[in-house]
This record gives sequence, structure tokens and C-alpha cells, in this order.
Amino acid sequence: MSFNLVRLTLYGLITAIDADLRALVRFQLGSSTAIEAIFPADTLAKLRDRAARDGAADDDDIYEYLDFADSAQILRAHKASLDPAIAKFVNVNSTELDRLIPIRNRVMHARPLQFADYSTVDIFVKQLHSYPKALFPRVIEFEERVRENPNFVYSVDISQADQQVDRIPHNLPLPDYDETGFLGREQETSELLAACKSNWPVVTVVGEGGFGKTALALRVAYDLLDDETAGFEAIVWTTAKRTVLTLNDIQTIDGAIQNSLGLIRSASDVLGGVGSDEAILDEVASYLNTFKILLVLDNLETVLDPLLTRFIRKSSGNSKILATSRVGIGEMSYPFKLGGLNSQEAVQLLRLTAKVRRVPDIYKAKNESLKKYVQQMKLNPGFIKWFVSSVQCGKRPEQALANPKIFLDFCLSNVYEFLTADGKTVCKAMIAVPGKQSLPLISYLTEISGDRLQEALAGLQSANILQMSSTLTEAGSETVFQLNELPRLFILRNHPPNAVEDAIFKQRMRDVSTQYERLQAERGANKYNPRVIACRNQADAITAKLLSEALGSVYSNDREKALNLVERAKELDPAFYEVYRVEAWVHAHTDNPAAAADAYQSAIVFEPRSAPTRYWYAGFLLRAAHDPDGAREQLLVAEGLDPDSAAVLVELARVEMFLGHNAEADGRLQRVFHNPDVSTRQQRVAYDTWCQVALRKASAFFDEGRYSDSLSACQDVLTRFRSVPDELLDERIVSTGKRTLGVLSQLADQLSLSSLLPEVQRCYADIEDIRFNPVANIKLPFSSRGDATGDLALLQRIGTICTGSIDRVNVPKRYGFIRFEGDKRVFFHFSAFPHALTFAIPGNEVRFTIVEREGRPAAGEIAMVGSQLAAEEPSQPGWIKSVFPDKSFAFLTDSAGHDYFFHRSNLAARVELESLNVGDRVTFRIGQNHKGPVADDVRPHPSELIVVGPSSPAGADV
Repeated sequence: MSFNLVRLTLYGLITAIDADLRALVRFQLGSSTAIEAIFPADTLAKLRDRAARDGAADDDDIYEYLDFADSAQILRAHKASLDPAIAKFVNVNSTELDRLIPIRNRVMHARPLQFADYSTVDIFVKQLHSYPKALFPRVIEFEERVRENPNFVYSVDISQADQQVDRIPHNLPLPDYDETGFLGREQETSELLAACKSNWPVVTVVGEGGFGKTALALRVAYDLLDDETAGFEAIVWTTAKRTVLTLNDIQTIDGAIQNSLGLIRSASDVLGGVGSDEAILDEVASYLNTFKILLVLDNLETVLDPLLTRFIRKSSGNSKILATSRVGIGEMSYPFKLGGLNSQEAVQLLRLTAKVRRVPDIYKAKNESLKKYVQQMKLNPGFIKWFVSSVQCGKRPEQALANPKIFLDFCLSNVYEFLTADGKTVCKAMIAVPGKQSLPLISYLTEISGDRLQEALAGLQSANILQMSSTLTEAGSETVFQLNELPRLFILRNHPPNAVEDAIFKQRMRDVSTQYERLQAERGANKYNPRVIACRNQADAITAKLLSEALGSVYSNDREKALNLVERAKELDPAFYEVYRVEAWVHAHTDNPAAAADAYQSAIVFEPRSAPTRYWYAGFLLRAAHDPDGAREQLLVAEGLDPDSAAVLVELARVEMFLGHNAEADGRLQRVFHNPDVSTRQQRVAYDTWCQVALRKASAFFDEGRYSDSLSACQDVLTRFRSVPDELLDERIVSTGKRTLGVLSQLADQLSLSSLLPEVQRCYADIEDIRFNPVANIKLPFSSRGDATGDLALLQRIGTICTGSIDRVNVPKRYGFIRFEGDKRVFFHFSAFPHALTFAIPGNEVRFTIVEREGRPAAGEIAMVGSQLAAEEPSQPGWIKSVFPDKSFAFLTDSAGHDYFFHRSNLAARVELESLNVGDRVTFRIGQNHKGPVADDVRPHPSELIVVGPSSPAGADV
């Protein structure tokens, strides 16, 4: 649905007036009068019902649900209680307020504007300046912003205005006469309405091109839409416009309906028909005969043929066909002839159009001069509007009127000639990449941004070359821009992009598509990674690039750059929820929790269905705001949106644990354990949380004096620990198990004389015996590491340097054995052998030092010996290309564009594969395995390193 300058301005002013009136009611009456005394019972019930639908339970909130008419009526009813200045305003402007109500409804409910709407609002606003500014601060602010920057009005978001559910279904478009409103033709409107309510089955508005046949039919259709007495059950609009007049000929509009069958099929599509071409005529006729439908056929002269005649004759029920045509369609129709405007109306249209478009040479001219102009233009509304556009762009009126036969092409030529360079660049880009385009995409294609882009778009809209509209998306609505059809054809013929420009625009569009596909792939890999931006469409990839750079700046501790990038993204797409999610992340990392909370809430308002956003907000509430209840509320919503997400389930289990909801926590963790697609990292966190749940139960039971239950919980910790799969065990899980010793020590003191003491001591001993070292796998069978006698002999040689050869290795578990001094073998872990994946090959000769690890001998400080050890490759930068944690490998790309494979075992010490994300910068060395070159010693680039502490935002571990 398209919006122009006048509707946007009226929306801004009326919204401001509405808000100021609500504020007057609240602060003049709400602070001193009981709410039941302020509002009539029916009004109060209506307001509470509106508030309840939005989840607002407090009566203090219901003032925000006052509509324009309610506010005016309440102020009138209580004017005796108002301050003198406000009481004076109410007395003087009571009638004017009533006049604004239908204007407000037309603006807010997407109805055609009337001729006097703009001037009525403008006069009312000017009268407000005679009252104290404090009474109408929002109106004053809006005027000042428009005065400072006339293009500000184009930033007004009107897409949420039309919240009305119409009485009957329809597909009526907004008319193109919004900038002046529907002027004159009151008698014609009344007569056409009467004709549509008469017994005539078909009414045709007939007249020359440009006389406003479509405008009148649309005005009447909207009147019938709101007229309950008309009795229509639906209104269907379809147009057969397919040609336009140009300099020398008539040109065909691309993709237009070419025959009556196409016109009837268009109506069938609106009515939900699915029939074949042969059945379409009968299908639509059946609809018209069964229901009372108003079918509007615009530009009917282009598709007149016998098939259409047969269709009209078959549609003889209660429905009505309203057509527009340059020629009559015969005896079956009531012809409603439409001529040009009368002289007075034409002058009014010319003056008002010039005033709206800021052409003072015309709107300040005398009536006699304007009458001459409109007579030369044959009182044609279409010609008048294009004439104003031509003068607006710098032509003298006499030049514009020199050849009235070619006014359309002449006006377009003049308009284009006086466009700015930026405006012409936008036109060329939209020729090369046709269709409806968003602001971010236009900015990327043209490399024009900020105020320059706003000024270019404002100029194109003012010249009627470009139209702005709101289109529905999965996430709601989106503002898009599109060349109007006539200017598009004109530019395509006369000023198209050259071959180089066309190639550049198309390549940039391909780049956007590539970026979008990459982002979609990253999101598919792990949408709960905070560095992954969720795109709604291809155009979002442009904004996402800025947001990704902002996140990178956060991790580089460049707060100012991060916030600047977020503001640039917000400027491009202020309704994109990821902008606010990233803004929240920036504020959370820079110790501004209040701003972070506000940004998270904005993100949720724009996209309440994003489970990752709820997840990150919950993490923020839990860690930064210390609000586990709020975190649980967000995570429950996230669970409903994404019930199988391990990230959500683990985080929710941890919150439930903190709140003491242990059974709920265990239940969600079990769902994680039974999910085969959960990553290794999430499994480890889940098992650690599972052990923590039992540990917290043990502590809670002890504090309550329930010592037997506390012991049982401690034993449950041990049972759960022993259930952890070997490959998932890590230091954190072991640390959780060891913390149980503190509770057991306290139990031993309390149960020193109890029969339970042996159980306490046994549990303590079992947990105390837990050993873990990342060098020597805890669950590795002792027999494979040598017998006890051999271990004792080697322990006596700690520090001895030996040589031997690699005997065997277990690459997935990152350990192996070295054979030396005949039949002796000693265990080693890959972390003790630089570039182990490259050089830990059976038969390779190594030098090592015997060391002690957890009471057992092991090889340390391992290095290749002899000519086998090549010069170590220097470290070089790269970027993560793809990660497959479940398969324990990944790929990276170096600065020359070469891709390298690497395994989990090629990571530097203390680097987890799950911590790497697509696009992360890393350093690496080139190594070798049995298949060829691989990346080795992979570690995050210094610019990617961040410190995670207790105040880390959502996503960090508690």
C-alpha cells in the first residue's frame, strides 16, 4: 500500500495531536480524579478491554488506549476541572476537534483523503501556537523537525496505521490523488453511488484518458465499502490497463492483462478460484450469481471482446459490475459519462497540487493566470498534475504547455532532466535490478547512504517517479520502493544504465545473494551463536554485514565503532529486530545493562517469534540483571518456539536449577541426552548441569537438616558422574563432582554417631578417588598403559630424556604410545607433542622426557629427531569457512583463497572446535597428513579473543 507526502504529513501531525490530547487527559485529570470518575462506564470498559488484549493490567496504562474521539469527549466533559489555558482551548476548538475525527479515521484506516483534509489539519495546528507550547509538545516537535529537514516526513513509519478490520473483504488500492485529496465531483460521486445501488447490473464510467475515471470509481467503491446499507459481501478490484501514451505512439505495459480472459482470471484469483481457462468464466459468474459482490473492472476498453460480453450477460444475480472505459460497452450497461473538471475545480487542483509540491510560481499566481493554464490543459486532472511536476523541475509554464499532445513524455523528460545525480543513479539501479527494493538494498546497489539517499528518494517521490509502499513479509511489513510504470518505461527507453553500469549493479545484487546464502548456512549450523545474524530476506544481508562488523568491534573492545555501526544499520532498517539484538549485545559487553535491556525489549517487539533472541535476553537477565524468574519466562517462550533446541533446554534447565525446580531441570536435560544431534559442547554442559542439580539438592537438604536425603543426593552426584560418557568428561564436570566432598565433610560431622557414617565415608572415598588430567585420559584402561611394575620403574626415571618411535596412536581421542629401549612403552597425549596430527605417525622417531602425570609415567616435551623434522612453517592468518563439530573437523581459508582441512586434534591447546564460528579469524601453520597439506596449530586470531567473566551477557556459561 503506497503512501505519499500528504498522507505521511497528516499521519505525523494527527499522531502527535492524538498523543498530546491523551497526555492532557492523563495529567490534568488522572492525577487528581478517580479513574471511574473520569471515564463513562462504557468507555472505561472499552479501554480496559483494549489494554488487556495487549497484556497491560494496570489502569495507569489505559490512557494510552484512548482514541482521538475519546480524548476530545473526556476533555469537554471535565473542562471545569482543567487548567484555564486548557479549558479555553477546549471551548474554542470543540468544533474543530470534531472535524478532525473523520480525517483521522481516513488517515489511520487507509481511506481516500478529501480535498480539505490537509488544509483543515494545517489550520488547526497553526491555531495551537496561540496556546502555551507545553500543552502540545509533540506537535511542536514534529513541526520543528519538518522545518529543519523537510525530508524528515519520509522517515515516518505509517505501515502500522491501518489496524482496522474492514466490514467486508476487498482488495481496493489507495488512490493516486492523496496529495490533494478527492477534489470536487460531488454531484458525480452522488450520482454514481445511486447508479451502483440501482437495478442496473453493469455501470460504466466513460470518458477520455486522464479525466479521472479510475479515481471516481475508486472513491465510490470505498464509499460502498463503508456503507452497510449497500449490502455487498465483497468488493473485487481488477485493472486491464496495458497501454500508455508516449511522444509518438502508444506503448504496451509489460505484463499487463491482454484480453478479457486475463481480466476475468484476475478477478477469479482474488475470489480464490482455481479453475482452468475454460472454466474461469463460469466460475466467476457463479460467484457473482451466488453472492452480492461489487466487481470493479478498470480500463475495460483494452479487453472488449465477445467473451467479455458473454461473461457480463451470465452475471445476472444480485452482484454489480462497475467498469471504467474510454468507450461504451453497449446496451447491457448504464453509461455514466465523465468530462473534465469545471474551471473552478481545475484551478483549485492546480493551486493545491503546486502548494503541496512547493511550486510558489504557480500556487501564488492569480486566478486569471491559472484559468488560462487549465483551459490549455483541457481541464484534464492528469495533465494538470504532470504540468506541475514539469514546472517544479525548472521549466517555465509556457514551455510546459507548448505541445499539449505530448504532455506525458514531455513532463517525464523534464522531470528526469532536473533530477540530481544521486536520483538518476537510483533510477538506473532500479532499472538494472527491477522490482520492489528495500532501502538497505538501494543503498548497497548505489553506494549512496544517509541523508544523500533520503534526499534522492524524496526527490524521486516528489516527481512521481518512485513510489513508496508497505509490503507484507513473514516478520510483518517492510517499506519498499518501486519505479512507477510510466517513468520506468521512459527511463528504460531514454536513459538506461550503460553496459558497465548494468554489470556493476547486477554484480552487487549477486554479491548480496551470496552473502545471504552464507548467512543462511551459518544460521543453519548454529542459530544460537550470537555472531550469526538471522536474515528475513536477501536485503537483510546488507544490514547484517554492518551488524557482524559491530560484533567484531565489540570483541576488539572498540565500543564507539560498534555503536556507530549499529546506528548505521538502524538507519538502513529501523524495523529489523536483529539491529536491536546486536545493540543489546554491544551494551551488555560495555557495562550498560539498562540500555541493553531496552534494546532486547525492542528486538522482541519487532520479532516476538525469535527463539534465539529470547534465549540471549534470558542469558542477559540471568547473568547481568540477576533475574532468574525473568530469564525463565523468556526461555519458556523460546522453548515453545523451538522445543528441540539443546541450547534452550540446557539454559532453561540451569535456570530451573537456580530456582530450585530440580525435577523440571532433570526432565529437560533428559530430552537433551536423548537427542542425537546435540553438539559435544552442549552435551558436556548438559551433563555438568545434571550433576549440579544433584549437588544443589544435597546442599539444600543439608541446610534443612535432612541429612539422609542429603547423603542420597551426594550418592546421586556420583551415580550421575559415572554415567558421563568417557569422551565427554572434562575438568568442569570433575570439578562439579569434587565439590560434593564439601557437603560430605559436613555430613560426616553431623552423622559421626549415626549408622549412616560408613555410607558417607564410602561415598567420600569414591569421589575423592576421581582423577582427571587432560594429558592422560581418565577412563583409559590401565593395562594399555603398561603394568604397575613397569610404571614404578619409569617413575624412578622422572626427568630422563629418551628416544623412541611412535608405536600406535588414537587420533579421535588424541593420545598414543611410544616404544623405546626394546619393549618399553610409555603413554603420551597430543598436547605434549607439537603438530601431533602431522608427525604422530607409527615409526617416526621422537625424543621425549619422562614425566609424572597423576601418579603415572607419561612422555612429555616430545619432538621429532633427525632429518624427519622439517623447518616449522610460520604462522599465517586465515578465516573459518565451515565447521562440523559432530564430525570433529572443519575447513579454513587463507589470505590467498586456498582452503585447508583440519581435525579437532589440529587445534592449539585449550581451543575447542565448538568455539569456532564461520567467519572467525584464526592463525595456523601448514602441516601434512596422509592425504596432503592440512591446517595445524589452529588458534583464534588475537583480535578474536575475549575474556568471559561473571558479567558476560547471554550465551556465556554460568
